[in-house]
Amino acid sequence: MKSVFTILAIAGGVLAQGVQITFPFEGLDLIAGTPVNVQVTQLETTSSLQNMGIAVAFQHCPQDPCSSVSEAVGPVFFVGPHNPQFSEPPSPIGGPYQNVTVTIPSNIQKGLAIFSVPHAALVGADAFFFTEIANVTVNIV
Repeated sequence: MKSVFTILAIAGGVLAQGVQITFPFEGLDLIAGTPVNVQVTQLETTSSLQNMGIAVAFQHCPQDPCSSVSEAVGPVFFVGPHNPQFSEPPSPIGGPYQNVTVTIPSNIQKGLAIFSVPHAALVGADAFFFTEIANVTVNIV
């Protein structure tokens, strides 16, 4: 029974280590061919966290509503370290964030599209390997 509580405690702690796309926000209209500042905010952490990196990917949604991406994230516009900082103005949820500027392809199909941010980190004293993918759906006009 003790091991079940240990596993649940680790899982709960790991889930609090994630990132969230705080801009663009869900449902925002974006113009094809223009740059977009993707803001990736680190959620509050309760244990030691060593960010390994993020990627920013973007793809058209083949159906409505968009399915959250959990494997194939589409064309990747950025791969690099995740080094969130507290900056001004603050993120909408108050945590440290990193901005990545990407340009939406001018030839992308109009309609729903999804930004995906795969994130990898080492969590806790034992360096538990943690991965996730944050998603946000936007509308290309």
